[in-house]
Formats: sequence, structure tokens, C-alpha cells
Amino acid sequence: MKESSNVNSYIKYFLLIIIFAAIISVGYRVAANVRNSNFKYNTFNILVLSHDSYLIHLDKENEKIYVYDFKNSTKFLEGKPRSVQGIIVGVPIDAVIESKSKTLTIDQNFLTSSNFSRLFFNKGDNKLDGINKTDLIKVFMLSSKISDNDREERNISIKKVADFDNVDYGNSLYDNDIFADKTSIQIMNDTGINGLGGRVAQMLKNMGYNVVSIDTNSDTKSSIKTENGDTISFRRLVKVFDFPKTGEVGNQIADITLVIAQDREKMFEGL
Repeated sequence: MKESSNVNSYIKYFLLIIIFAAIISVGYRVAANVRNSNFKYNTFNILVLSHDSYLIHLDKENEKIYVYDFKNSTKFLEGKPRSVQGIIVGVPIDAVIESKSKTLTIDQNFLTSSNFSRLFFNKGDNKLDGINKTDLIKVFMLSSKISDNDREERNISIKKVADFDNVDYGNSLYDNDIFADKTSIQIMNDTGINGLGGRVAQMLKNMGYNVVSIDTNSDTKSSIKTENGDTISFRRLVKVFDFPKTGEVGNQIADITLVIAQDREKMFEGL
């Protein structure tokens, strides 16, 4: 009887260890999701690639949602880096949701319960980039409390990639923190792509950035230069352009200098 009692004790201890390990594992994954969350600021821009492409702009501070339905435009955006997608669409992209079956539809009610469930319990039909489960919960909670009067949807026909240039966002995509930051930005286009600096400038202006200069130099390496890396403008910019950061600013005329050089030219070909 004593031997049987010892065996039962070992089994109990073993089960407790398994349960404890499982709790630690789940806790670690939850903590990692929270730590890696990208929805940390007042605004969040999501690009959804399905049969149509959708730009969803979430404004947490003002509790608003803007949904732009770009008809038949996915072919111009899929397979490209987020920075390139942002330049094409005209606003920095924080996250991308790609529906492999092209059956995900979005309207001004984003994020509905059915779509939230579909994305949260993803069975492989959707590819998520820059958005994790913590972000999905944040987006769903924000979307749930926004009134109908603070939701806007626009349907825009896109027949060629240049049609994106005709989309007028006004100031609807502004991030108030970036606009109030008043951090000046200088853009150096040191690639061989004419007009790239102007397109990057317009993308940033659509979000409220203060672009004061577009120029060229002789840099061969892309970088983001600033003496003060503690501004929201800088932190958001390094999320858009994953370039090396440096405090060696030289004779720059702005608070931040964004250098796009030949080492990244291939990424932006075709723009």
C-alpha cells in the first residue's frame, strides 16, 4: 500500500509540474504578444489585401475609423515590402493582413466579430504581418466602441497604379501626436529613381509629418539620422523604414534626415 501511495504522489507531482510548465509557457507567449504589439500609438494603419485592397486608418485618440476600399487594386500591392506599399497607397503602413483565399471583405464596421474571430483563430487562410493577437484585441475593442457617425468609408476605383496618386486624404489620416511634434524632416533621395523623394514626402505629409526639404547627396548607404531619437516622429519613422539609425547628423538642416541610397534602390524599383 505504501508503494502504491508513493507512485500516486509521484504522478501528482508530475502533473503539477506539467501544469506549471504549461502556465509558464502560456504566460510567456502572452507577454511576448504584448511586448511585440505594434498598436502603441494614437493611430494605426492596416492594409488588407483580399479581392479588393483596403486601407483602414484607426484613430484611437478621436475614436474614428476611416476605410478606403481600393477596387481591384491588390495586384499592384501584393508581394511588396510594407514601405513600398505605403508609398504607393500614400500613407505609412503599420500592418498588413493578406487573405490567401481573397474572401475577406471589409467595410466601415471593421473589425466585426466574425472577422475578428476569423483572424484571431487563424487557420492559415490569412497572413498577418505587423499585427499580432494583442493588436487584434486592441483593434476589436476600439472598433466596438466607435459610433456610426465616426465611421467613414470611401470606394475608389483603381485601374492602374498611378490612380493612387489621385487619392486626396486631406488631413483625415493625420496623427495628432506627429503633427504636434513639429519635428522637421529632410529627405535625401540618393537612388537613381526620379521622384522617389517627392513620393516619400507626400506619404509622410499625409500622416502629419513636417517635411521641410527634398534633396540629393552622395550617400551610398541608407540611414535615418537624428540627434534626438526620443520623438514620436522618429520612432514611427523607423517602423516604416528599417534603416540603420545614427546620431551623426553632420550639417543637416532638419531634426531628422531620411537617406534613401543605392543600397535600397532595388526595393523601390518601379515607383
